[in-house]
Amino acid sequence: MKTHAQKRNTLTRLMVLLLIALGVALIVVQRYTPSDNQKESANQADIQHISISLPDKPLIELQRLEHSNAWQMNKPVHLPGQNQRIEPLVNLLSQFEGSYELSEVKLEDAGLKPSRASITINNTAFLIGGKDLSGERRYALYNDKIGFVPEWTLSLITGGISALAHLNVFERLARPTHLLDSAGGTIELENPGNWQMLTAEQIVSTNEVNIDPKAIVFKVLSKEPTEKQLGELFVQQPFSLLKLDETFVYVLSNTTINTLLPNLKR
Repeated sequence: MKTHAQKRNTLTRLMVLLLIALGVALIVVQRYTPSDNQKESANQADIQHISISLPDKPLIELQRLEHSNAWQMNKPVHLPGQNQRIEPLVNLLSQFEGSYELSEVKLEDAGLKPSRASITINNTAFLIGGKDLSGERRYALYNDKIGFVPEWTLSLITGGISALAHLNVFERLARPTHLLDSAGGTIELENPGNWQMLTAEQIVSTNEVNIDPKAIVFKVLSKEPTEKQLGELFVQQPFSLLKLDETFVYVLSNTTINTLLPNLKR
């Protein structure tokens, strides 16, 4: 029969073994359980689609390219997206602060009825309202709860196409090499590299601008690798337009046009 001291030693050893086992289990759980940041990253990686609706503006639809972090604008025009502008919208759920029941807030006073805008991230919809008293946040309705998102949320999306699509005109296209005027005359471009780096002031839908009947019109062409037309340039006041697609035009400053075409007679 074991003495009282032996029993106590055995119990002590069992307690030590139990504590070791619990410590190992805790380490395993911590190692293989995703942290909040890891969960958030995983959730962000799952976001594939964003749509933006603004009053009196065309619907904007953004799609993450397959097996890529790059974004594409599919509506109202088809253009590469500006990732650095779109990623903050991907993080909108983590930016949502506070949680009030619908009964606690008067939607009209919060600018949520009607709302200033709506953003749908995958299948999750946010309604964006007016500013709070600090002026740094906006009321938002999400999942039947009222909270806040940063003020820049509305400022960003009201920029529309120009804020969310790439403004680099020829970055992903062939380099322009020459222009063809309405009389069939050819202008060889002295600095095609400057055209390759051309950045627009804005991008707008074709139905939002008027082409001046008196505009000087050029066809923009490239010889690389074979001759093809890239688009049409309309030199006019107060700004010039470059149309590469039937759905949208790039708005160019005439200061830029004067730099690119210093010998152009108007």
